[in-house]
Amino acid sequence: MEIMVPPDILQGPVASWSQHYTSNRVGKKEAGGLYDQDAGMTASTPAHWQGRATRSISAESEIFRPLGAIVNAIADVPLPNISPSCRYHWGEALHTQSEVSEARHNIDGGLRLVETSSPSDHKKARNWQTLDIAVNFAFQCEDTPDTPDTVSDNRWRTLYSAYHTLRGDCRRKHTYSITIEDDRVALWYFSRSHSAKSTDFNFFDVRAVVEALASLIFSTVEDLGYDTDVRRVVEKDARTEEVRIHYVYRVEGRFFKTVKCRDDHDDLRISGRATRVWEVVEAPSFDETRALSDARRTMVLRDVWLEDGSETEREIQTKIFQRCDELAKAFPADDDPRLHEVDEETRELLRRRLLDGSYKDLFLTISADSRGATSKSCAEGFTAAPELFADLVDINREATRPGSDTKRTPSPHALSTPDVSIPRAQRADDFRDYRPRQRNFVVYEEVCSALHELDDLHVAVQALLDALLALQILFLISWIHRDRNSTCPWAGALQVRIPNRELPFSWRLNFSLEGPFTSYPALARD
Repeated sequence: MEIMVPPDILQGPVASWSQHYTSNRVGKKEAGGLYDQDAGMTASTPAHWQGRATRSISAESEIFRPLGAIVNAIADVPLPNISPSCRYHWGEALHTQSEVSEARHNIDGGLRLVETSSPSDHKKARNWQTLDIAVNFAFQCEDTPDTPDTVSDNRWRTLYSAYHTLRGDCRRKHTYSITIEDDRVALWYFSRSHSAKSTDFNFFDVRAVVEALASLIFSTVEDLGYDTDVRRVVEKDARTEEVRIHYVYRVEGRFFKTVKCRDDHDDLRISGRATRVWEVVEAPSFDETRALSDARRTMVLRDVWLEDGSETEREIQTKIFQRCDELAKAFPADDDPRLHEVDEETRELLRRRLLDGSYKDLFLTISADSRGATSKSCAEGFTAAPELFADLVDINREATRPGSDTKRTPSPHALSTPDVSIPRAQRADDFRDYRPRQRNFVVYEEVCSALHELDDLHVAVQALLDALLALQILFLISWIHRDRNSTCPWAGALQVRIPNRELPFSWRLNFSLEGPFTSYPALARD
């Protein structure tokens, strides 16, 4: 059993949401033409709308059907130097199909890209591909005695739809949703740093609705959340003739095509590091994806969202190596407190590894790394709104991460439910620093195995010994490593190494206690 954890939700004015969380390419002059086109918006709404509260939920698709014509009428208005990137599609009991998680769920409608940047290999007519849907729609009629708390259910459905989208398409930086609950409309932005919901506004406020829809319809594909540094490709395996989906990453001007997913942490959260680890081969370009003839063997690429301004792993590793080289020139004396109760054999081993530079063999070799897209900062006027999700949702699913404990209990944070009786000013969430996150790509030359994947006792023990040696060296240069889990020591073909993906959990101790500390949580997992 796992728990679907609500994201760090902020709420604020509609105008500020559109201005900050979209590209907002439609100016006041262009918007005037859109108002004229949709002046009959209210008249086009079915007469039985006002009686929606007494109708069954199964009639929702029929009640909201005219919305499609309204949205596409906006998209059809010719605007100078601007063209729509998506149009509205809807239907009864539509599904979206995730290619990564092999999951699907129902949606009520969506803004679908006019031109997809990648072909699909699925032929099921009633399943929309997650990659095509830029904005999800969720409709809900007013609560009735037969359907209590349907608004809350609708919001959880919206939340899972966003999670499903971000996890199912590696190109996504963020995603959007629009909810219509009775005649109240809300706009949602979901990212790896935080999520933001606009305050509700009336569906019959033509100007507000047209401006909100136009801000999304006329956004560029990149502004809708598609990362230009990642491309999806579909290829047929020459040996098995099986159609396979790959992603091509651009890192430091080089291109790496995914071969196999090594680690996709299936965490039921939206905000966070969202780490993916792939086996990759180097390719010439986005368009030519065959492996380079002079390319090294398979390498490993890690895709992770770190706090904006964080050092890259190469920068951290460079600092560590510089400190190690300095230590080699002035190795601590035998009475140094850092060597307390360290036996002579270990001291000599540490001294030798530092002098000959072989300590570097304890760390993975970085072939390339780069910073990518950055999530948006918190919009002006937005404040924490934990009451939007009053209850947590249990997902009946066993833990699937290799080496994980299927009987583990959720963390205290996951179980915490906001107490709406506490004034907002007193809630801890209000004081959280909603810093943007930046995507980071790093490519390692070695392909290793996590400790829990090993079936050779000798290799496993050697991995632990080498990990201990690396930690002793980090301690000698006053760096602390706070993450502890079975993926810390990785065993390679020739030696055991500490993966650099753990370095963001390490930092140099500041004994003077001056300056900011890096705020990585203790015992955090990727």
